[in-house]
Amino acid sequence: MLQALTRLCRPGARLATYSVARPVCDALGEAGWEQRKLPGYAGKAQRLQAWLRAPGASSRARSPRSAPGSALVIGAGLAGAACAQALAGRGWQVRVLDEHGAAGATSALPAGLAHLRPAALDERLARLSRSGLDWLRLALPPHCGAALLCGDAVLMAAQQPRLAALHRHAQDWDARWLRLLEPAQAAAASGLADAPRAWWTAGSVVAAGALCRAWLRAEGIELHAGSRVHALRRDRAGGLWQAFDEQGALLAQAQVCVLACAAGGPQLLRASGLDAPGIPPLHLQAGRGFVVAADSLGALRGLRAGVMSGCYALPLPAAAVAAAGLDPERRWLFAGATYEHAGHPAWSQQQAWEHIGAGLRPWLGAELGSAGGWPEHPPCQALSFRGERAGAADRLPLVGDWPAGRDDTQRDLYLSLGMGSRGLLWSALAAQCIASEIEGEPAPLEDDLLQAVHPLRAALRRRAAPASGATPRPAPAPASRGIAPRDGGR
Repeated sequence: MLQALTRLCRPGARLATYSVARPVCDALGEAGWEQRKLPGYAGKAQRLQAWLRAPGASSRARSPRSAPGSALVIGAGLAGAACAQALAGRGWQVRVLDEHGAAGATSALPAGLAHLRPAALDERLARLSRSGLDWLRLALPPHCGAALLCGDAVLMAAQQPRLAALHRHAQDWDARWLRLLEPAQAAAASGLADAPRAWWTAGSVVAAGALCRAWLRAEGIELHAGSRVHALRRDRAGGLWQAFDEQGALLAQAQVCVLACAAGGPQLLRASGLDAPGIPPLHLQAGRGFVVAADSLGALRGLRAGVMSGCYALPLPAAAVAAAGLDPERRWLFAGATYEHAGHPAWSQQQAWEHIGAGLRPWLGAELGSAGGWPEHPPCQALSFRGERAGAADRLPLVGDWPAGRDDTQRDLYLSLGMGSRGLLWSALAAQCIASEIEGEPAPLEDDLLQAVHPLRAALRRRAAPASGATPRPAPAPASRGIAPRDGGR
């Protein structure tokens, strides 16, 4: 185990353990770790600290990149901003190109939800949501993290059809992640006088647009707004990725390129001659939501945590209130969202408002249009927001390296696309997956989850499947890039 750990460490890496057993010390010494024993904690006599010696001292330590370089990120939404922040935090110089600027398109929404997916403990989306929540918390800018969040949980009405079978799995979950609340408990947790039985799930309301802009303000990031990338090309002589506009003018170039431009990603790959068969198509779904003063929604005026049933209602975090120029002395809610399929006529504001009210009915305690319930029409001061989500049919993002027909082995083109309605939950996790691959660090996910979100996952599954007529047997596990705990990176 210690040899495998050493292969994943850079010279200078530090290690600490409560164990000072001779086999541990001997194995660390053989792997190239300098050691010292210090007084232990909580009654333990001694503990051990160690650090990996300089390059060449350990034949088992693999070489990372010699130094951080330059990176090009196409897209300044949540996915692109998270990638830029993750690379800049490792010392890279990052240029972000986007036609609309920071937090355009759906990332401009004032708030959204990042929450655990209630399901069987080992279900794939549940594991990804746990890791996504952890990495989002770690990626919050320390100087403004509190203003970006509202609440420490999300409440989901228990009578939703997809949650009906959850009871048999709930006992497997730690109560810090998931627990069932009776109506009185749900009312106390949500701040509502009349609440249904609900699942309490780890999560929070997040100021989406404000978080995106905060990430892009990190040192080492240059944002180039108004830059519409029409094609990419890799300069063979210099080994740099180059971005060109529609007239063929060079916009920027860098050693590494990340496509994080939602539905525009596959189109840009095609225009650049870099598309490959097998990438899951991305489907667009439009959605609309409303920012409303809490005191204009009688039943929800006391809401202090995100609530969901067919739709959601969220108290706006302070950063979202400030970004929208709203009165900070009043409490504001964001209610949404519709799911409108591409190619169909767009819903009117009234249709969207009625749909959201009907979806929130378990939390309203009153019929649509009744006194104290959901107003029949949007209040006059309501602000409407509309965006389009781009997601794959399997509801998983497209995250990982992309083949570009190169002979060399250095991976330098990556995708972070297809977040769907989970951009807040998955952007930071996707950024860490890409940055760890670029830097040669341990991966933040287990290998099966890395393959599940890979842009060419269908080809990976076919490669692992047994030949027709052959005796089925488990596919060999790929060489692990990292040491990840079983619980989705917790």
